[in-house]
Amino acid sequence: MSEEDPREELEEIIELYQNKHMPKKAYDWASNALETTKSIIETIEDMEVNGHDAPTPAQEDALENIYIAACNWLKK
Repeated sequence: MSEEDPREELEEIIELYQNKHMPKKAYDWASNALETTKSIIETIEDMEVNGHDAPTPAQEDALENIYIAACNWLKK
């Protein structure tokens, strides 16, 4: 996949929360965003296996938006 994969950043936010360096709001957001990301990536992989063009522009945009928001939480 060529789009940004935000899983690493989301896991970093969760870890920072567990080490008391992020607010619960960040943890809640990252946890939900991680589930969404995993679902999108799973769908992309299923589409590729079935011979469909993937990711779609909407999938790319969704992952990019999650990545950008995660970077904002991490101040990257």
